[in-house]
Amino acid sequence: MNRRVTGRTATAAAAITFLAVALTGIAYDWPAMAAGGLADGEYDCGGSNPFRAMGKVDIQNGRFRYRPFGKVVNAYAPYSVGADNKITWGGPFGGLDTAPAQIVMSKREKWGFNVDYKGNPNGLTYTMSCSAPKT
Repeated sequence: MNRRVTGRTATAAAAITFLAVALTGIAYDWPAMAAGGLADGEYDCGGSNPFRAMGKVDIQNGRFRYRPFGKVVNAYAPYSVGADNKITWGGPFGGLDTAPAQIVMSKREKWGFNVDYKGNPNGLTYTMSCSAPKT
């Protein structure tokens, strides 16, 4: 059965997702994130409407690897977080940046980070949100 998604439905789904992330933020590794990088560990990632799991990002000692749908597709690569909380990935990001797709922007948030990407240069921008590992 096909269902039409309205603006209200999309807004409600986004609000529920944001609320769930905000309410679980108490247990995250705030000191490591405040030190300038991302906390080491396994980040759960998802996005789209309706919300769906998109894989994991492993952060380890200033390096990352994206595992779309749990599958390891790349080796660890460096990353950096600027003073404006924007993240620069120093290696491939498992298909989100394979031409014609591109990562538009990545930004550290209190609860983890977002990766904004496009499937093609003229397409819509989508966001994959990744929740920080709990300590």
